[in-house]
Amino acid sequence: MNDRAPSWLMVMSVVILAVAVIGAAYMMLSVEDEYPDRWDAKVEPLAAWVADARDLEFEHPVYVNFLSPAEYTAAASVEGPATEEGDDDLADVVSQMRALGLVTGEVDLTESVNTLNDSGTLAFYRPSDKQIYVRGTSLTPAVRVTLVHELVHVLQDQHFDLGRNGDPEGDPFGTLRAVAEGDAGRIEDQYAAEELSGPEREAVAKDSEESGQEAADEVAASVPEGLTAVFAAPYMFGEPFVAHVAADDGNAGMDEALSDPPSSRVLFDPRLWGTPEATDLDVSAQVPAGTEELDSDRLGSPILYMVLASRLPAADALTAVDAVGGERYVAYRDGSRVCTRTVVKGRDAAATSTLEGAFERWAEVSPADTTKVSNDAGSIMLQTCDPGPDAEFTAVTLDSLALPVGRIDLFAALRTNGTKPAVASCVVDKVIPALTSEQISGADPEAEAAIAGVVAGAAGSCAGAS
Repeated sequence: MNDRAPSWLMVMSVVILAVAVIGAAYMMLSVEDEYPDRWDAKVEPLAAWVADARDLEFEHPVYVNFLSPAEYTAAASVEGPATEEGDDDLADVVSQMRALGLVTGEVDLTESVNTLNDSGTLAFYRPSDKQIYVRGTSLTPAVRVTLVHELVHVLQDQHFDLGRNGDPEGDPFGTLRAVAEGDAGRIEDQYAAEELSGPEREAVAKDSEESGQEAADEVAASVPEGLTAVFAAPYMFGEPFVAHVAADDGNAGMDEALSDPPSSRVLFDPRLWGTPEATDLDVSAQVPAGTEELDSDRLGSPILYMVLASRLPAADALTAVDAVGGERYVAYRDGSRVCTRTVVKGRDAAATSTLEGAFERWAEVSPADTTKVSNDAGSIMLQTCDPGPDAEFTAVTLDSLALPVGRIDLFAALRTNGTKPAVASCVVDKVIPALTSEQISGADPEAEAAIAGVVAGAAGSCAGAS
């Protein structure tokens, strides 16, 4: 259920169960569509509820496979490359990610992706074969809630084609997937609130906390934190965007967003939705003469933020990405070395200056002889090459996402509670700079009270915003 993306980003997708990491394109498995005549009896009531809540009709039932834990793990796993060429492709992916500061050292992408796909999950829908896969055979409250989520994906796929490759000039950061996940999460939450009893909701929360901690420990032990951040980003950025759109336009707004997903700049800051600033500026990026092009697309604002936050303070990275009006990304092989070029334009001269300064500071603390920054008539280029697996440098962490995600989560919470967009935006702009990173991330045990106080004060001063 991904749209088109750079090859290194594609391999982290939750639905890459059959992906060829070759260049910038990918293909979902081609299978003959076969559907059951009716829903599984255990699933039929949930499907009826989902269709009513989402205001869409299923075109047909799909198979729901209840599997043993071992069978589920096998279904959620992808095999490694079977050829030397495939191994080389994966090595290029790792090289690109090291060049961007997202990972360090040697990385086993196949093992990491399989861990991320399997750990802590109860079910998934696979657009390539139009089937749902469930861990276990019992319809516990947690499984029912998860099935509702996956049934929403079935509806989305039948009406909006989650497996479409997308516009070759489109935004690569999994925007379609991010919107789809946020929409499914919205309906999942509605089901839990309306259909589960109090004790059932408590059981789901307890189970989620326990399995989530177990999965987090497993992922932390075997997956580079940068990969986890890239994998989690569509969920983190999709849900707040969906909350903003649904607050005014409900299911109709979600239909629009799924039909024509926003750019990643809008996911990064949902306040851009429906404004002239949501349109990206035209930017071009070219590989140097005499080199072999490996990839050409866009990074997307969340990924660009992670790149900058790997070596800059989070606030500086946020300010820089907010200044972006458009960007392009290329990767290439120069001899035996894999390098990347990220070219950005600011929305105005001041924004361009902000971006150039951020890129220069990032380059200053990068491994020697790997990075340079240039300015070509307002197009700022960050060129960076793989420093190799033995190089020592900082990579992005999950904690670095606390600032941008905290900002959009606060905006989404205000919108969900009925706050007008202008007032919510004003509150966010006053609150986020006043908080520490520990408060935003929840590391400060007194954060909730502190944030509530700051929000209350900001709400009073923003009441007249329009």
